[in-house]
Parts: sequence; C-alpha cells; structure tokens
Amino acid sequence: MVQPVATVNGTPIDQKAMNAAMQSLAQENFHATLDEVPKESLGELRAMALERLVARELIFQAALADGFVADNAAVEEEVARILRMMGN
Repeated sequence: MVQPVATVNGTPIDQKAMNAAMQSLAQENFHATLDEVPKESLGELRAMALERLVARELIFQAALADGFVADNAAVEEEVARILRMMGN
C-alpha cells in the first residue's frame, strides 16, 4: 500500500494529488513545468501544495458536515462552462 503524503481527519492525501498540486503551482508561480522549477524552490513549492491540499480537504469536510449537497444541474452547468473554456 502506498503511504499518503498527509492525512486530514482520517482522509489520506495521496502522492498523485500532491504531484498535480505541485504541477499547478509550478505553472502559476514559475510559468513552467514541475521539471523546470529550480531545485532550490521545490521544498517551498511542496509546502505550498500540501497547504493547498489540506485546506481543500478541510473545506470539503466542513461542507459535508454542514450538509452541503451540490445541485446536479449546477454541477452539469459548471462542467459545460469549463469544457467551453477549454474549447471542447
């Protein structure tokens, strides 16, 4: 079994999610792929990615605890909007 990079209230955050978050931050902060980020910046990038993932999971858990349920029509509308933005 693969070890999670973090656990938030019993919910694991896996390496795949960490890699995706780091890639996103590399693009946002360095306008580069993760492979192009200077090695001396990787530690900070990893910390930022982990913070983002933990915050996202905490928000998700709080929403569930508050009984938040996404409306299917709203979800489908948002997916369609994103696909239009992507040119699909």
